[in-house]
Amino acid sequence: MSAQIAVESQAVTTTILVVEDEIFVRLDIAEVLRNASFRVIEAGNADEALDVLNSAYPIDALMTDIRMPGSIDGIDLAARVRSAWPNMKIIFVTSHSPTCPDPTLFDLFIGKPYDRARFIQRVRQLLARDSFWRVMMPEPPSGK
Repeated sequence: MSAQIAVESQAVTTTILVVEDEIFVRLDIAEVLRNASFRVIEAGNADEALDVLNSAYPIDALMTDIRMPGSIDGIDLAARVRSAWPNMKIIFVTSHSPTCPDPTLFDLFIGKPYDRARFIQRVRQLLARDSFWRVMMPEPPSGK
């Protein structure tokens, strides 16, 4: 029971950047996440997502489609995020890829269409696992 409470409380303080070019799909995913008490920032393509990420707003997880218009796709976005923010959780959500891309680029792969309850359960599990490691690891020295 207490593990469930920990997972639920993690959602309240977690911000997820949702990157999806299909507006109705993005609105649906964002609504599902907000109804599960996540903070959501939306981007219509990888270029917009990079602008958000470079703004220094704290983002806990990136959820991206693979195929998108713009200068880079979701796989390239994930590679850049993994390089610049190695601790950020990356979730691929796609209907276009029959196989998972390079497994070092993502922490969770979800095919569309998806069951909403299972989707939220898997996202919570992923982020709760991240929270566990953050709690267990000591803070770095402050440099004083």
